[in-house]
Amino acid sequence: MCGVVMSRPSQRVEQDALRERMRAVGMSHDEIAVEFTRRYRLRPRTAHRQARGWTQQQAADRINAHAARTGLDPDGAATMTVPWLSQLETWPLPPRRRPTPQMLALLAEVYGTSIDNLLDLDDREQIPPPTRC
Repeated sequence: MCGVVMSRPSQRVEQDALRERMRAVGMSHDEIAVEFTRRYRLRPRTAHRQARGWTQQQAADRINAHAARTGLDPDGAATMTVPWLSQLETWPLPPRRRPTPQMLALLAEVYGTSIDNLLDLDDREQIPPPTRC
């Protein structure tokens, strides 16, 4: 195989295969998110979305549907967008638009996890003590 360069699968393809392997042995989405955080150095909110195999658009659609279904946003006036979800996922990195406790609760419900699982040390150091979840 002299001169032949073997290409590595894309990270998305790699994550899809890893997620399937982990689910096949009975691992939860929370466990997959922990592994994705460690292996791919993802922020916890990104890891939880990717543990489910959702794109940002798919997650935003599910968040909006859940908010409408539960009466949090029955008129669809405060819809989640991909840019807003991206900011929520990368916080506390710039632009520093901190997620509210209500938004974290909504994400936790949609992702089927706890608010605590959506926060890491960097997040917790940026949340003022009176508003910590």
